[in-house]
Amino acid sequence: MTLMLGPMPETVRATVRRLIESAGEPFVESDRRFVGFVLWGGPGGCDIIDADGEVWSSCAWSGTTEHVPDGPRKVGAVAIAADREPGLALWLPQRPPSASDCGVCGGVGSWPQMNGVQCPECVGLGWLPELPVQCPGG
Repeated sequence: MTLMLGPMPETVRATVRRLIESAGEPFVESDRRFVGFVLWGGPGGCDIIDADGEVWSSCAWSGTTEHVPDGPRKVGAVAIAADREPGLALWLPQRPPSASDCGVCGGVGSWPQMNGVQCPECVGLGWLPELPVQCPGG
């Protein structure tokens, strides 16, 4: 099972619209303007979500912006922002009964010893999906 967000629920879409409207000025990168909400960022760049639920990663070093496809990287970006904006958490994957606590972070989603840095193993969810069983030779 690959971690994915899937289509953005209407309740989350309303939250994102509200966040974008309250952000004020659009994010500007070189000659492009993004109307979106910054999910997380730092001196090297940031991830932005637009009103359609698409996530864009902007790199300050190269001056480029690229689309983040649905998958663990996008889940992690939304998980970071969900700590600040709980309405985004409704979009995160639900923990299946077969999932196990992440052994790297102890099930908390971040590394307390590193000032709360998001766990790269579970992308901030605190759990890992059950991996499919592979048959030998199959």
